[in-house]
Amino acid sequence: QVTEREAEQVRTLRLPGVHMRQEGKRLYPRGRLAARVIGFTDEGGRGLAGIGARMDGLLCGRPGREQVLCDGDRRIFRSISDQITQPAASGCDVHLTLDAYVQSIVEEELDALVERFGPVSATAIVMDPHSGRILALSNRPTYDPAQPGDCDADQRQNRAVIASYEPGSVFMPFSMATLFELQMGSPDERVFCENGLFRVPG
Repeated sequence: QVTEREAEQVRTLRLPGVHMRQEGKRLYPRGRLAARVIGFTDEGGRGLAGIGARMDGLLCGRPGREQVLCDGDRRIFRSISDQITQPAASGCDVHLTLDAYVQSIVEEELDALVERFGPVSATAIVMDPHSGRILALSNRPTYDPAQPGDCDADQRQNRAVIASYEPGSVFMPFSMATLFELQMGSPDERVFCENGLFRVPG
């Protein structure tokens, strides 16, 4: 995990037993945007949080395997089998339905809400009502996925998907709208709600 300049300085020293190798590194071009959804990886590219951890088995693929004969310096000089014992398999692509523009608006609004009211946490989800696609999903507090060790584990949890809350009264308008749409009630109809007590057998 050194820069190209640092690597060149090490190469010029020609230290015996010290070698350089190139590795991939995940970058976050949009910074903290959708951090809890996207998550982060370890140095080997294995997903440790977010969608990367959830879909790691699909994203990583499978390494190949071949039996070979080597000399004492582990240099390959002949393949034992005529064909590769286990061919390598590429990982799959995972496409999210998040809309970066909608996501950035939601995150700005959450930041403003946190600044104004100072809640312990806040969550927002924007869903396309026709398809059910999630267009934006955000939590506060958030973290920098490029530096996940700089925050508590609690800050990295996606409360929108791990914490269960009963919708309660906020869901009543949806129930009423459904009744009106099915013509099973009207806005001026009175409904006896059993004084808040609902009995079920047993």
